[in-house]
Amino acid sequence: MTALPGVLYIYIAIGAAVGAILRHYLNVLFNPMNKLFSSGILVSNILGACLIGVALAYISDNNNLDDNTKIAITTGFLGSLTTFSAFSAEIFVLLQNSKFILAAILIGSHVVGSVLCTALFYYITSYLLKLSP
Repeated sequence: MTALPGVLYIYIAIGAAVGAILRHYLNVLFNPMNKLFSSGILVSNILGACLIGVALAYISDNNNLDDNTKIAITTGFLGSLTTFSAFSAEIFVLLQNSKFILAAILIGSHVVGSVLCTALFYYITSYLLKLSP
């Protein structure tokens, strides 16, 4: 059952606030460790890919989860945790500064790493859900 649209927006906003705070925390934690690129953005995107894999498997296996919660998790929390705009801006700056190899490595790390983590965590979660009674 879907709640009123206003309630849905509150769910999304709460999820987005939590995701944005976590992304900021990851930037604060990981960016100082690496001066070549923003490690926090990479960690946010890879973590988000892992979590969307878990969410997709759980949602596809669990019909009891209401639509508002699904949207709060996927669009709200994971949508604000992962960040294509920050990734794009970082790649653009690297290209402007003629750091083509680093830009290519980061593109591969974000895109391939994210897809692989999504698939891996989807299948791990699906397997674990089948084990539970």
